[in-house]
Amino acid sequence: MKLARFRYMDEDRIGVALGNSLIVDLHEAAVGLKLPFNFPFSMRELINFDSVAQESIRFLVYQCQRYPHRIKPIPLTEIEWLPPLKQPGKILCVEPEKGERPQFFLKPSSSLIGHLQPIEIYDYYGRVTPQPRLAVVIGRVARHVDAAEALSCVYGYTIFNDVTGNDMAAEDLGTLSRSNGCDTFGPMGPWLVTTSEISDPNDLEMSCTLNGESILKSAPIDLKQSIEKTIAFISKFQTLEPGDVVCFGLDAASGQDKKNPADLIDLQSKNGLLTISINGIGELSNPITQRSD
Repeated sequence: MKLARFRYMDEDRIGVALGNSLIVDLHEAAVGLKLPFNFPFSMRELINFDSVAQESIRFLVYQCQRYPHRIKPIPLTEIEWLPPLKQPGKILCVEPEKGERPQFFLKPSSSLIGHLQPIEIYDYYGRVTPQPRLAVVIGRVARHVDAAEALSCVYGYTIFNDVTGNDMAAEDLGTLSRSNGCDTFGPMGPWLVTTSEISDPNDLEMSCTLNGESILKSAPIDLKQSIEKTIAFISKFQTLEPGDVVCFGLDAASGQDKKNPADLIDLQSKNGLLTISINGIGELSNPITQRSD
């Protein structure tokens, strides 16, 4: 299933995709179909219900298809996309190709924006680059989990752009709080795709374009450590809770001269639409907006 947070008629809502061009509000659809479900009003609460909520949503989708006259589906062209999660407890970004064990850093939830919302780049930021990532959304508490059970702690997957201020990182001697934590430096979405739709998250590929021109051709997620091994490693140090997000980037070896090709693009001097695609999940697009202080 594909779930989303969105704004429509001045209200924030949670919905599920109906086909490729429509979305239905879970609450309105449940009322229209006279279903005995009380869906929570936040994605984190929905995730906390885990399998119970997923079965209820599947049944709702089935009933929507049977009784379309009882619901009011909304065209995707009429909604304002919000990040799938409003305030994740943690956003952890795993750095590719950094030694023999995973290294990761925290990114603030205040950096989050949704699909089609602008990435704002101020002239004093210096060099800024996109960092396409697969975002893994945790579905149940993971603390000291084994790799064999790590994926059972996952609720679903979405797309993340870990926008990075390279000059700021250099000025701060590699400390990433400022360079990776600026407002709008965390585009995420548009969909939260449940695990039932993705058979093997380690076998996904990403691509990235700017104004339709390729920045990054289809390349594998960083698999020096598998997703399950990395989640297991992180859980030895930090408890992962429902709604937390763990982001995986590109395998550096797939890029030119062992660099992420996206690093070659400086968004400070670019305008237009930046799009990240991951097979099975969708496309995350955000316009680049230049700002001056």
